[in-house]
Amino acid sequence: MLDSNHLYKEHEIKYSRGEKDYIIYHLKSNEVEGCNFDCLVNVPIGIGNNARIVMKCHNTGSPSIDTKQGIEENILIAEDSIEGSFKYLDGQSSILVVPLIIQRPDGEYYQQLTRKALLDKTPGFERVDVQIVNAINSIKKLLRDEDGLEIKEKIDLVGFSAAGSFAQRFMFLHPEIVRAIYAGGSMDGIPLPVAEINGQKLHYPLGLSDYKEITGHEFNLHAYKGIAMRFSYGAKEKEQISNHYFDEYGNPVSNFDMSYIRSITPETDGLIMRNIIGKTPEERFRKTIEVYRLFGIDIEASIYPDLGHRESMESIDAAKRFFRR
Repeated sequence: MLDSNHLYKEHEIKYSRGEKDYIIYHLKSNEVEGCNFDCLVNVPIGIGNNARIVMKCHNTGSPSIDTKQGIEENILIAEDSIEGSFKYLDGQSSILVVPLIIQRPDGEYYQQLTRKALLDKTPGFERVDVQIVNAINSIKKLLRDEDGLEIKEKIDLVGFSAAGSFAQRFMFLHPEIVRAIYAGGSMDGIPLPVAEINGQKLHYPLGLSDYKEITGHEFNLHAYKGIAMRFSYGAKEKEQISNHYFDEYGNPVSNFDMSYIRSITPETDGLIMRNIIGKTPEERFRKTIEVYRLFGIDIEASIYPDLGHRESMESIDAAKRFFRR
């Protein structure tokens, strides 16, 4: 697999401080068994056995009639985020896999793994999460059979903003294959490992009430409790008011209040989020962390008071320490 035929670029992609060199390989969908999407595979030069795959979703935003972009355009857009993802993994022996989930115009929000997206039967877009699992397994096999590399069984997940939400939901759907997750800037709509709260059923992705109906199997709580998690966000996110999302009284709300974003959250689920889990994204985040800790989950949670919807050296360094431990 790791040959010049798959090189995305002829030059090396350098780590931002020049400490490491990486090469990006582009695998076409017909080379990735069981997956209809291309994948970028980002390999540190000189990597050896016992490396771990880290997966990050490339997200292109909510679907609309004009949001579909071609594969080549998505690769160009993904390049900066690819290089940036290594900032969390400084000193780690990791191979970064980036599935290029191409959004279908007016389709479901596949890159957010919404309930409708998982139930969608559009050819090529069935169970996007399962396709990504297939891609990871196929890439492991290619690395082993063609390059003689043995890869660790469980993967890590990283993501900021929408990519962080993807990571949280992917972990919820496939806890058996995940070791650790860092999700920044994605405080709202984190799945809860419970079927109901105060008698109110929580449908996927809020909770587990219809999890088996969607996935075909029971939720593996034991595996979920074995994942190390780090979630963080900037407290000033709530000051970033949207021109597109409004509450029931017509008032604009935060860009990051998932309960009002209909491409991600149906209206009924939005009401449940506000009435049962918490009125605001920050309140829901705190309640979710409380529930996770009640289950004995290994979780770090940070709220940065002076930060908006972005990373800082402090949040990046905390993520590095998290993965090192």
